[in-house]
Amino acid sequence: MAQKKTTGNSSKKKTSASRPKSSSNASRSRKAPVKAEPQVTYKDMFHRFSKTRFFRPVMTVLIILVLVLLDLLFSWNSYNVFFTLLGIELLAGIVIWIVLLLKSASASSGASGQE
Repeated sequence: MAQKKTTGNSSKKKTSASRPKSSSNASRSRKAPVKAEPQVTYKDMFHRFSKTRFFRPVMTVLIILVLVLLDLLFSWNSYNVFFTLLGIELLAGIVIWIVLLLKSASASSGASGQE
């Protein structure tokens, strides 16, 4: 059988009574609470990006890219269908752009004529 080697120090057990009494509880209560770091989400990052000057050009390029890729997906590599869809989208975009320009021009001329 193996014998255990024991030292004189191992037989002493430390108890809470053997610890020196200090004001550790008082020092803990004086410390400022640790503040949790705020969680930054994609919504926060998108909102911050939307306030920059690069937002409109980047979003315009992304929207055009998505439309062209959807046209490619729907056309299944048929050039006639792809260009037909692309032409319809371009015409619709031009019509909407002209309507918005006319609307903004009439709103700006109407506001100055009332003075």
